[in-house]
Amino acid sequence: MQDLTISLVQVSIEWENPEANRTRFEKLIQAHDMHSDVFILPEMFTTGFSMNESVVEKYSETSSTVLWMKKLAKEKKAAICGSIISEENGERKNRFVWVDSEQVVTYDKRHLFGYGSEHKFFQSGKDKVIIDYKGWRILPQICYDLRFPVFSRNSWKEDRAEFDLMIYTANWPDARIHAWDALGLARAIENQSYVALVNRVGTDGSELNYVGHSALTDANGTYAISPIHESEGVFTEVISYEKLVRFRERFPLLKDADGFELKE
Repeated sequence: MQDLTISLVQVSIEWENPEANRTRFEKLIQAHDMHSDVFILPEMFTTGFSMNESVVEKYSETSSTVLWMKKLAKEKKAAICGSIISEENGERKNRFVWVDSEQVVTYDKRHLFGYGSEHKFFQSGKDKVIIDYKGWRILPQICYDLRFPVFSRNSWKEDRAEFDLMIYTANWPDARIHAWDALGLARAIENQSYVALVNRVGTDGSELNYVGHSALTDANGTYAISPIHESEGVFTEVISYEKLVRFRERFPLLKDADGFELKE
């Protein structure tokens, strides 16, 4: 299995301005001259954490943002992913979108942030989604999902782990950044999985402040990219599948894990 080069894209998002944000992300990604297999953008990367109906995008594979992601993925020969505000079949979703040369995969945020009234505007997703990419199995998650480990719990099936990399894309405020750091490491350790965490920086239209702390950790909770405080940019590192397999063989935690059934 080949190694995977991961790029974390951490920026300040312009409030409720999809066109300006797409332009900003494209300039950053196009200017990044290091090869990458995956570029990860923050949660609601076209708008910031908004619940304004005027910036909801009707979802389809030919919608403005998805077409933009397809174009960028083709030009960079990489996957592009992040979450957007979308509407499909009359339901609004906080939707993670993954685009590569062969597929478009979506995951709808399972755990809506009640403290921020997200549940009053969006419908919760129900399905756990695994993305197959270059032999890797990738689990997408969005922001508040990080606090709920049962839904994202890894398992050992058919002589391999259910997933190898977890992606958390977020708008996680500075006031609770200690939890972001701690829970990111916990998810890696308990699931024996790489974890990529991508957060925004700056101040949003609700006057919430963000300091980033995008990071990449291995399956033992050791940082490959330490939390990036406030800086904007594209931050890249290689993760090794062979290293992951050796670690799981040496310390077969997943084979000893409890079985469980998740009910509504």
